[in-house]
Amino acid sequence: GGYMDAEDEPAPYEDLERIRLTRHRLESWLDEPFFDTVVIGCFVRIGIGTDSHSGDRVYRVAEIAGLSAASMPYTVGAKQTKKRLVLEIAGSRRPFNVSFVSNANFTQDELRRYRRLMEENLLPRKTQRHVDTKLQELKKAKQYVYKEEDVSKMVERNLEEKKVVGSTALRKAELVVLRDAAQEKGDTAEVERIDDILNTIEARAEEEKRNLTSSAVQPSTNVIGIVNINQRNRQMERQTAELVSKAQAGREVKDDLNNPFARRETRPSMYWHVSAPKKEAEPAHELAIDTAAAMAAGSAVHGDGITPKISKLMREPTAEDVLAKAGEDADMPLLVAAHNVDVHVDIVEPKLAGGARAAGPTRAEPQGRSAYAVLGSSYTD
Repeated sequence: GGYMDAEDEPAPYEDLERIRLTRHRLESWLDEPFFDTVVIGCFVRIGIGTDSHSGDRVYRVAEIAGLSAASMPYTVGAKQTKKRLVLEIAGSRRPFNVSFVSNANFTQDELRRYRRLMEENLLPRKTQRHVDTKLQELKKAKQYVYKEEDVSKMVERNLEEKKVVGSTALRKAELVVLRDAAQEKGDTAEVERIDDILNTIEARAEEEKRNLTSSAVQPSTNVIGIVNINQRNRQMERQTAELVSKAQAGREVKDDLNNPFARRETRPSMYWHVSAPKKEAEPAHELAIDTAAAMAAGSAVHGDGITPKISKLMREPTAEDVLAKAGEDADMPLLVAAHNVDVHVDIVEPKLAGGARAAGPTRAEPQGRSAYAVLGSSYTD
C-alpha cells in the first residue's frame, strides 16, 4: 500500500474555527466580487432556534455549500441584500439568511455534536489541505485589488438592485469611464453592454421624473390617509383638553370651598342711603309772628311779643343742653362744646291789619343779658 499525504489527512474538528466566518465579515463582503467564490467551503456558527426547556439560543456548526437568492431583500446590519447562504449540517442542506449567523466562536459542545453527527452519517471529514487552502483564500480576499471587470459588474449589479448611492450623473460618469476603457481595448461587446446600461439609466430617470410629477399633482392614498389620521388626532386632543379643563375647574372650586384663605370670584355691590330731599328754607315772612292771629288763637305770647321758640333759643343753656351738644360733637372738648351755640335772630317785624305796627319791641333782643353772654361767656356787657 501507498502512503497518504499529510495534507490529505482529516483535519481536527478544532481547526474548523480557523476558516469560520462571522456575520460582520459576511456583511462587509456581501457586495464584493469575490464573495460568491471565497465563502464556499467556509464554516459558520448558525442559530437554528431556541431551546424549549432552558430558553437559550441553539447554534450548530454548518458548512457554506452554496448561495441562493431570497424573494425579497432583507436587512443585514446596515445593508440590504437578497443573498442567502445554503448551509450543510451533517448532510442536510437548507438556506439561511446571513442575519442568523453568529459572531461568536464555536463551543466544545457544538464541535462534539457536529463530530457525532458526521460519524453517525458516515460522512468524510474536511482534510488539512482543504483547511489550509481556504485559509489562504481568505487572506487574499482581505487584500483584494479590484479590476475593471469587477467594477463594471458591481455597477451593473447595483443598478439592477437600485442600490447605487448618488446622482444619476455620477452613475453615468462611472459608466462612461468604463466604456472609454473598453473602446481603447477594442472590446465592442463591452461597449455595447455599457451603452445598454446607460440607456436603461436614462429611461429609469425619466420614469422617476414622471412619477414625481404625478405624485405632486395628485396626492397618493397613503398621504391622504396620513392627513386624515392627523386631523382625527387633533380633534381628539381638543376634546381631551376640554374635558381636562372642566375637571380642573371643578376641582379648583371644590378646593376653594374648603380653603378659607382662597381667593373667590365676587361681584361688587354698591350700598348707599338716599336722603330725603332737603326742604327749602321757609320764607322770612312765614317766620314772622302774626301777633293778632296768635292772640286770637289764644297762643302764649310774652308781653314783649317774643314767641316761646325764640324764648327757648334765648334762654341760658343748661347742663343737659351742654352734655347733649357734647355728644353730637364728640371730637370737640367739653369746655368748647358748652359754648358752641348757634342763634338765629333774623326776624321780620310783624304787621297788624291796616298797616299798624304791633306793640312791643321791633327787634328780638335778650332781656337783662346781652346777646354776647349767650354766644360766649368771654364776652360781657
